[in-house]
Amino acid sequence: MENKEREAREVLREKSSLYDPEGKKLCDIEYSLLNGEICKIQPIPFSNTEKTAEKNEEIVFCTTEEGKNVHEEDVSRAEAREKGLRYLVVTTLLFHGKEMLLQKRSSEKKIDPGKYSASAHGVAKQLYFQNGSKVRNEDNTALVNTALEINEELRHGEETPSFSIDVWQGTVHELNRWAEANQINDPDTIYLVPTAFYNDDGYPLGDRTQKRTRALSMGFIFSKEKPSLSIDPSELSSVEWEKASEFSEDPGMTEDLQSCVDAAFAQLEEESIQKHSAEIAKKALRQIFSQE
Repeated sequence: MENKEREAREVLREKSSLYDPEGKKLCDIEYSLLNGEICKIQPIPFSNTEKTAEKNEEIVFCTTEEGKNVHEEDVSRAEAREKGLRYLVVTTLLFHGKEMLLQKRSSEKKIDPGKYSASAHGVAKQLYFQNGSKVRNEDNTALVNTALEINEELRHGEETPSFSIDVWQGTVHELNRWAEANQINDPDTIYLVPTAFYNDDGYPLGDRTQKRTRALSMGFIFSKEKPSLSIDPSELSSVEWEKASEFSEDPGMTEDLQSCVDAAFAQLEEESIQKHSAEIAKKALRQIFSQE
């Protein structure tokens, strides 16, 4: 994304807020008046007062095979699983320099307890506008839920300032170039790159017959020091920064994490080759997935 285009998106913005079914505000958003795309998300600080890893009564975003939301009635996570409905899950691979953040799943998790998984991961909640109407757009729902999951799991606590999520609609290469040119040093902002939106017709977590719609994103923090983290102990037991190449094919990682890394790598390679020369594509890949 070139600077002029970004500057236009910065100026032509509108603000709004999104809520849960009970009317509790979840986040503030800024979106572009040019195309309606969300530019920035500021989640409200969150604390898991129930202290549970699974929230079965949570209203989830159920989808068609194409990822569209068509359900008029509210559907809980438990109901969706019982009826075999497809619903949206969001996953983030979070990078700081050459390292990716891994989380160790809580021993209370029903699926893959104690294993390493993606930086942030969860079921997408149904979102609502202030007037009570549902958010129907699947891309915006995915982006907001990604921001919520990152903060709920990694900046947990009502007194803990949330990460600000800046949505980058260009390529990873363009983001890295822009951050370097502007000497970005901000441990409290995550630049989120939507990476892939696709169907999992054999969900890697748990029962392979379960069908899900997946929204995969890559998040980047540009700062001299690593960002401070405050994890939700009900969701995960620990987090670690590791070079991506050092945990590939590790038996202690979830199959889900491996599939996300593979999908991100393939998507990044394809987009880079389409928009840039093969040499630039290789450079972008090395920056993220190698130890160089």
